[in-house]
Amino acid sequence: MSRRILSAVLLLGLLPAGTALCLEWHSVPSFATRSLSTMIVDTANQRAVMFGGGNYSRYHNDIWEFPLDTVTGYFWRPVKAEGPLPPARSGHSAVYDPVAGRMLVFGGLTAGGKKNDLWSLDLSDHTWQQLTPSGNLPGPRSWHEAIYCPPRRSMVVVGGRDAAPYDDVHELLLDSLVWRVIAAGGTQPTPRWSHVMQYDGAGNRLVVFGGENIAGQLMNDVWTLDLTAGNEHWTQLSPSGSRPCARSTATSCYDPGTRTFYVFGGFEYPGYIALLNDLHALDLASPAWTELRPSGTAPSERRGTAGIHDPYNRNLVLFAGQSYDDWENDTYYLGTGQPGVAEWQPAAPGGTGLLLVGPSVSARPVRFRYSLAEPGEIRARIVDAAGRIVRHLFEGRTTAANGCLQWDGNDGRGRKAQAGSYFCYLETAGNGVSKRFVLAE
Repeated sequence: MSRRILSAVLLLGLLPAGTALCLEWHSVPSFATRSLSTMIVDTANQRAVMFGGGNYSRYHNDIWEFPLDTVTGYFWRPVKAEGPLPPARSGHSAVYDPVAGRMLVFGGLTAGGKKNDLWSLDLSDHTWQQLTPSGNLPGPRSWHEAIYCPPRRSMVVVGGRDAAPYDDVHELLLDSLVWRVIAAGGTQPTPRWSHVMQYDGAGNRLVVFGGENIAGQLMNDVWTLDLTAGNEHWTQLSPSGSRPCARSTATSCYDPGTRTFYVFGGFEYPGYIALLNDLHALDLASPAWTELRPSGTAPSERRGTAGIHDPYNRNLVLFAGQSYDDWENDTYYLGTGQPGVAEWQPAAPGGTGLLLVGPSVSARPVRFRYSLAEPGEIRARIVDAAGRIVRHLFEGRTTAANGCLQWDGNDGRGRKAQAGSYFCYLETAGNGVSKRFVLAE
């Protein structure tokens, strides 16, 4: 497998229980190969923002954005930053501060060693600023994890390593820029690094999975830290189901709508380093593990992948990482189509130029946007989950390549359609695309 010039993004949408998935890989152009970069979701600007990463010989401090709500489909584009730039790095952490409209970057590995510096990127004008917080600063580290906790208005950092793994929990109060240690009760997890971590807002807790301990052993345990003020304590979970093998440098994403914690890839060590490309879902309400097994040709095994959850399309998004052959910038996305047999399909540059964007869940009316390679004849229909045509939306010639469609929620006889799963189908000469959505009451 040679180094690829195109990147890809993995998108995993969800259908109602008992519905088969129809999954398809697509490609998205990208940039320099790397691993251990970070991605955050900038909800104010409906985009993901990627920073840093690198390989054994080169680190990066560039910024790229990835629009999440665009009629032209997923794509990467560079962001020009102003002000003094942070030193290039990998293995750092980054969180989105929605109140201040900024991305906060902490620590990581640079050409000069591990850091505990703190940088802020203003997401409106893309200006960097190095911050100088006071208090009990965390030691220099990389391969740690951080989350943003809205009730505490803070960034919480767990673990990582310098000369050895840490077992500490530090909190940065974002309004006062003061670091402090969270002394949590309960049985504490062992010191670790290269773990994954997400914030579960429904339980006001952070969730930690796996990583590597001070003896170099890989782990697949799950821990939660209750972040309720005055009641901070650790709890080890024992989820049912198909538990992932012990691993390091995996990536995780969290869907707050379903309280699902996703884990992809990383590596295990059965006497040698074996890279992984499996995908697991942890239902935190149960809790229970499920291994997701799409058929077809999956992305190559890798570690150090970056990832986010796309809240607009409810898709899991993964980027790059280190494979057996090289550092990657390949991009795959796995979207849901109409119910059918799950099947991986190889990505191909370009495509038909036919795109359809719309909500995953919507009240009436439901609005869609489309993009064509060029103006021409189109036909748009609403179809129910059984394949029956509910409403013809449009049939005719367009005068522009981009446009909008709207369904008022009624069938062809003007009667109110029942709430449930539907598909919007858009067809042109020789091509078609569909968007699944749920019509709410």
